Amino acid sequence: MRLKVTRRGFLSVRAGVVFLFMLVWLLPGYALVQSGTGFISGLVTDEHRQPLAEVKIRLYHLESKTEIKIRTNNKGEWSAAIMGRGSWYLDFEKTGYETRRICIQVVGQQARPAWLETRLKRLEGLVITEEIIQALEEANALFSQGKLDEAGVIYQNILTESPDSYVINYYLGNCYLEKEKYDQAIDCYQKVMDKNPQFVPGLIALGNCYLKKKEIARAIDCYQQLDINKIEDPQLLYQIGIVFFNRWLFSPALTYFQKAVNLRPDFPDGYYQLGLTCLLLGRYSQARLAFQNYLKYDSETDRSVQVKNFLEFLKTRT
Repeated sequence: MRLKVTRRGFLSVRAGVVFLFMLVWLLPGYALVQSGTGFISGLVTDEHRQPLAEVKIRLYHLESKTEIKIRTNNKGEWSAAIMGRGSWYLDFEKTGYETRRICIQVVGQQARPAWLETRLKRLEGLVITEEIIQALEEANALFSQGKLDEAGVIYQNILTESPDSYVINYYLGNCYLEKEKYDQAIDCYQKVMDKNPQFVPGLIALGNCYLKKKEIARAIDCYQQLDINKIEDPQLLYQIGIVFFNRWLFSPALTYFQKAVNLRPDFPDGYYQLGLTCLLLGRYSQARLAFQNYLKYDSETDRSVQVKNFLEFLKTRT
């Protein structure tokens, strides 16, 4: 099962910065693990702390583009050998449960294993039977292969045979979204949200559809309903923050950018945008810190020159 809520991102932003500067431009799913190259391991459970077997786990290293795919054992445990410091994204996926993405930081020289405990939430609005689970796994596999029409037929069959499994509309909506049939996708997502208003993937997907249709106010309304405490993906937080920033909604943008860099400390784009937002809000000490953190990861590009200019300006502000 794949909850594809961030596949299509927002890659660029233009923002006017007041004060002494002209136009600037921006170039295009929770733990800090104190370990270096070595092993990382953990336990996956449900909400009642019962271990979950056969959970698919994808580990992805941003810098090296390394990808590792493993599964939990019968005790819900897993382990993997990792090579590379910095940010690793971990996706946890099991049919019948909400997919979860977290970001960890691998730092230091030690090779001792890091232990992570992860809980998955059972999907609301899904009647659990062996037949439905098998059908859903088949449809999700077809979706992953880009066979959208075939996947859509299976999703629709599940809904016909089990109307109470309303969450299947989310997956059907994803098929329409991938085919750029936004109105049909919105209809599907809305059916889920009417039953479960706090279904985070549904709210995000609904907002993304409105963005694609250039209905920005409706997209903003969807994102404003999100519980930020339930979002653990730094890139997703950053993307939503960009939407708020582009509408000059700087206070909510600040909240999203700040959490993004908290979850992923080596996130230069996040620091850059956080610095701009704090600058516009007059939070000069926070802006200074964000720009200083940015320069830890970029001191050579044109954008780093902008950041240095911002820091010079901030010397005149207290």
